[in-house]
Amino acid sequence: MQQLQQHFLTLLAEQQHPLLHKANLLLHNASHHGHFYMSRLDSSAQVAELAAFLSSMGNIARYYRGDRLRFGFALYQNAESFNLSCLKSI
Repeated sequence: MQQLQQHFLTLLAEQQHPLLHKANLLLHNASHHGHFYMSRLDSSAQVAELAAFLSSMGNIARYYRGDRLRFGFALYQNAESFNLSCLKSI
């Protein structure tokens, strides 16, 4: 699971997105962390807009509430299936 999460962080860094980046992650210790990453943005409106965009792309599973956007990881996933390139367009 940690390998999936690390791959996700690597891909996220490559996108250089102004809102979704490691500094916005609510992450204290990557080696002792649940099977999801959560980002905290400035407003719930930003999160809702970003979640709607990601949903329209169809390839990024996420959940959101308020000013937080959550990305989950599961055993059935593989790192090669992750594609965050759509973030470059927004």
